[in-house]
Amino acid sequence: MLTMEMAQDNEGFLWLGTQNGLVRWDGYRFVNHTANTDVPGTLPDSYITALHKDIAGRLWVGTSAGGLAWYDAQRDQFGVLPGGPNGLSHVSIFALTDDPTGGMWVGTGAGLDHLAADGRTVRRQVEGARLNGLPDGAVQALLVDRVGGLWVGTRNGLFRRAPGQDRFKPIDLERANGEPLTIARLMQDSQGRVWIGTRGHGAFVTGANDAIPAPVQDSERAGRTGLKSDSVLSLLEVTDGEVWMGTDGGGIVSVDTRTWHTRRVRHHDHIAASVAADEIGPMLRDRSGIVWVATDITLSAYDPAQHAVSTWLGYVGSSGGISHANIPALLALPDETVWLGLGDGSVDIVDPVRGRIGQLRPDASMPLTALPKGRVLAMARSTSGDIWLGTQHGLYLATANGRRVVRVDVPGRSPTAATWAICVDADQLWIGGLDGLWGLRAPAARPLKLFVHRDSATLGDQRVTALFQASDHALWVGTRAGLLRFDPKLGTLERLRQEAHGRIGLQTGYISSVLTDRRGRLWVASYGGGVRIVEPATIAGAPLIRRVDTRNGLPNDGVNAMLLDAHDDVWLSTDDGLACIHGADLSVTALHSADGVGIASYWTNSAAQTPSGAMLFGGNGGLTIVDSSRPLEWTFRAPLVVTETVGASVGHGAGPPRLVLEPQRRNLSVEFSALDFSAPEQNRYAYRLRGFDKDWIATDPTHRLARYTNLPPGDYVLELNGSNRQGVWSKPLELPVRVGAAWYETSWLRGALVVLAILSIAGLIQARTLALRRRQQILEHLVTERTAELHESERRLTQMAYHDGLTDLANRRRFNEDLKHLLAESRRGQPFGLLLIDLDRFKQINDMHGHDAGDAVLTTVAERLRRVVRDIDHIARLGGDEFAVLLANVGDRTAVDAVCRRIIDSIAEPIDHQGCLLQTGASIGAAMCPDDEESEDALYKAADLALYEAKHAGRGQSHWPRPEPALE
Repeated sequence: MLTMEMAQDNEGFLWLGTQNGLVRWDGYRFVNHTANTDVPGTLPDSYITALHKDIAGRLWVGTSAGGLAWYDAQRDQFGVLPGGPNGLSHVSIFALTDDPTGGMWVGTGAGLDHLAADGRTVRRQVEGARLNGLPDGAVQALLVDRVGGLWVGTRNGLFRRAPGQDRFKPIDLERANGEPLTIARLMQDSQGRVWIGTRGHGAFVTGANDAIPAPVQDSERAGRTGLKSDSVLSLLEVTDGEVWMGTDGGGIVSVDTRTWHTRRVRHHDHIAASVAADEIGPMLRDRSGIVWVATDITLSAYDPAQHAVSTWLGYVGSSGGISHANIPALLALPDETVWLGLGDGSVDIVDPVRGRIGQLRPDASMPLTALPKGRVLAMARSTSGDIWLGTQHGLYLATANGRRVVRVDVPGRSPTAATWAICVDADQLWIGGLDGLWGLRAPAARPLKLFVHRDSATLGDQRVTALFQASDHALWVGTRAGLLRFDPKLGTLERLRQEAHGRIGLQTGYISSVLTDRRGRLWVASYGGGVRIVEPATIAGAPLIRRVDTRNGLPNDGVNAMLLDAHDDVWLSTDDGLACIHGADLSVTALHSADGVGIASYWTNSAAQTPSGAMLFGGNGGLTIVDSSRPLEWTFRAPLVVTETVGASVGHGAGPPRLVLEPQRRNLSVEFSALDFSAPEQNRYAYRLRGFDKDWIATDPTHRLARYTNLPPGDYVLELNGSNRQGVWSKPLELPVRVGAAWYETSWLRGALVVLAILSIAGLIQARTLALRRRQQILEHLVTERTAELHESERRLTQMAYHDGLTDLANRRRFNEDLKHLLAESRRGQPFGLLLIDLDRFKQINDMHGHDAGDAVLTTVAERLRRVVRDIDHIARLGGDEFAVLLANVGDRTAVDAVCRRIIDSIAEPIDHQGCLLQTGASIGAAMCPDDEESEDALYKAADLALYEAKHAGRGQSHWPRPEPALE
């Protein structure tokens, strides 16, 4: 569906003119209007070429071969003004604009027409075009400037008629070959400048007080062709001081009208938040301020007024920006420069104004003086200003300017051991990895000296994931099994109260981030466990611990990193966007794409705060930047509209429309919508029928229906209400409702029937009442018992059909249904991963310890799988010791590898069964859809072959399918 034009009507609906009809959008559903000669009141042609809302609020529709139409909103029909002897000069309509003196100017395939204010009378300028100074042929663009001058863009140049004049004068535009330029679009900005878009020759702009256009120069391509060869098909003033120009194949050119600096906004295949395509069609700023950009693929939305959260996208090949999409580590320096550890093992050094100013690249051939292959996982600044870099293959030290890097050996530690966390305290250097906690003296220009090492014997789990220095120089140590406090002076380790059944405590899983706020509270984030806040005060000698997770509004319990802003609020990145936990009351504000968050998921512990207070979060796709000093509120009050009614006729007159239900039709269904298009899925809805309902009835965005059946006769008022994405409610929309009464429901007949009934059955009531009550009690008791039995039987059957009886995981039948569902989602651009897991040495456990031990291993493995994957993922037991995991909406193989590593590590931990430690392991075969295969059988086979390779390679590993050999 190629969008040719866009407009927003008085009610707030968005209208899209396409090559296949006119589409109305309410944020949830598209209603398509097309041409149909058999149905009166339809469009004259389905190919839409122009849309315009006139001064009176009426929507006009220009077509390719059917003339001009206008929309009658009350009757949901179109009126038509055709081309021909008694109509417009041509059936093709290209441009529409209001005439301030009354009526409307119409650009047709033959020239310029004027439509009078009555919407019927046409005065053709075509017949005297040359006498008036216009060339023969089509008018492509129209503009009435703020002083009343009329601008006419044609295939043979640009012309302007001054106020009070009869003749048009040509506007001289700079061109290389002397041929007139084809004008595609005209716009006047808030400063009075007129912008001119051409086909194949870029754009021009006049001064604020003159009509002499000058070409817009491309500041990014100085000395090259730049804008001079672009077709500029759309123009929009996004904000005061910024104009967007939509080009055909060159993306959007953003012009800063204060400096006249330009920058290109382009599509990038691997960045979902980029503009959908480089072929830019019409652009529109709606009533809320959202900018809509139509491309040849779909629509993109942008909020120019939102400055609190922004996204800096990274991609391979970026000339001056972030050179990779994934940012697993961040470090902000005192001079506001930022070091970014990237997914390909390199480090970008960026300046907030100048962009990338330096880079460290990995070089496996120089292990002592260059970064190794493998990601940088942690960074910290030394007291001398040099930068410590913890990588997957060793500890490194770089100079502050990034020009020199050397590997640093840690006494007693493998030089290539992974370093996951770094903390600097004066001349003390603390590092953590998969081999425990290491404390080192780091004097200037001297080798490191080890003074403490703690492993699993004292830590409980030697996989250190986070380090944070307390104000008393104690060290908080996060592991994959919880949090400990280490006192370097005494050498003691202390573990705070952990979570238990019925008791809130610290998480027992993967600790991702730790900080303290200005109130002295300790904040602890974990991957999969949300956030815990430890109050400094104690109650009965035990610390008070509060919990914040998805039940309190977090978008996801997989919390990756936390930062504290100047207001004592804590910002955190999750596996589903950002969130802010307000320090005063611990309330949560979740942020998604509509709030400027262009990245869906983030890297663990990848966060930094600049000296100026900007908070940075590294994610899968780039860098999210938060300025907490700017407001986050979305105050737009969405207009409420009725989108469809069923069961009632609509009466029109003074005031709002009235819904009338005939006596034989007592059912009413009204669909409504709050027209906040920024994030419609977050809008809230409620309704009530005044005179019938006591309270408001809440409904969700997917069921915006006020529905009633068998309404009694009478007059009511249907109140409809909706909110914007942040819960700001609009003024309710009130619709009068009249339900007609049948003849047998009239008051006189009812009175007569009541008297007759009283006289005829008064004697029977008392006799029958006791008998009926006894019978009713018996029947109700039987119904209650039978209903409970049926519900229990249904529950047991469902459980047996879809779940494994031992582990309570999904069985193979449920797995196959989930796989089919994800395959369907992948065809709509949602990739996913398939993991096939086979337990190692499971048969030996069964043979040596019996089937009870084997069952204990299977249930423990199932529980560990639940802990290490996300809630949106699917786990199944396929049979025996075979398991499967479906990873929904996973970004790339790097993310899948991280999940595989967590699964292998988790299953490898010993299992205590009746005092005996059972040791098993896991081998994993992984495949991606659609990268590896796109069908169900092929994808499963690819993962199965990869599993075979993993087991053949020595078990305890994960493998991807081997690429198919090339055919000779």
